[in-house]
Amino acid sequence: MLTKSQQNIIIETLKPFHPKRIGLFGSVARNEETASSDIDILFSLQNPIGLFTLSDLQFELEQKLHKKVDLVSENGLNKFIKERVLREVKYIYEE
Repeated sequence: MLTKSQQNIIIETLKPFHPKRIGLFGSVARNEETASSDIDILFSLQNPIGLFTLSDLQFELEQKLHKKVDLVSENGLNKFIKERVLREVKYIYEE
């Protein structure tokens, strides 16, 4: 799991976009991460954002966390993995 400081970086980076929820899933949420693991972030915002904004956010988080980041909107979850992701997600922020 990420440190509280790393979690705060994620929350503060997404806060200007008015998140409803922010969660972690994948190896980080399962406490199975390795040095090469990415950080999988699930989020839900009050208002949708565009692809370029999403890409900018991903880049900003990667720079701040020094790790590869995958940002996934709850609305954009692939139906084949949705159940698994929602079962293992650990929310770090809820409004």
